[in-house]
Order: sequence, then structure tokens, then C-alpha cells
Amino acid sequence: MEAQHSILKGIPAAPGLAQGKIVIVAHQALAIPEHTIDDVEGEISRLDKARQVSKAEILELKEMVKSGTALQLTFLLFEALYVPHPEFL
Repeated sequence: MEAQHSILKGIPAAPGLAQGKIVIVAHQALAIPEHTIDDVEGEISRLDKARQVSKAEILELKEMVKSGTALQLTFLLFEALYVPHPEFL
């Protein structure tokens, strides 16, 4: 079987050239269902709670950046998201 060659453009993680296996991720349109809300006050309460949780998470990340642990977390997230898992090779 003859290898196919093509040039892919994107944002590199590091400068330079590389050769090896790649994973191409294709984005598909999301199907977003419509719902009728009966309990409007309950939904507003859920939204307010979600905003409070998000704010607390952002403040926690801000502290991590100050302490230097954010860099370690970044590498862990990068590995989890971008290093191919053996099942998918």
C-alpha cells in the first residue's frame, strides 16, 4: 500500500517539523433539542447556582496560576486530550 502525503495547516504545539501518526478530529454540528420550561424560577435558580460554581472554579484556577500548579495541570490536560490512547491507534 502506497503512503499518501498531504500538507496539513494548523497551530503547532512546538516549532519545527515532525513525522509520525496524526489524528484528525472532525467537528460535527450539534443537535440541540428544544425544551419547554414550566418552572421558570427553578431554572433561574439553577442558572444562578451554575454561575456561582463557575466563578468559584475560575477563582481556584487563578490561585493555581499564582502558585505555579497551573503549568502542571496544563501538561496533564494536554496529555489527556492530545496524546493518542492505544485503543484509538
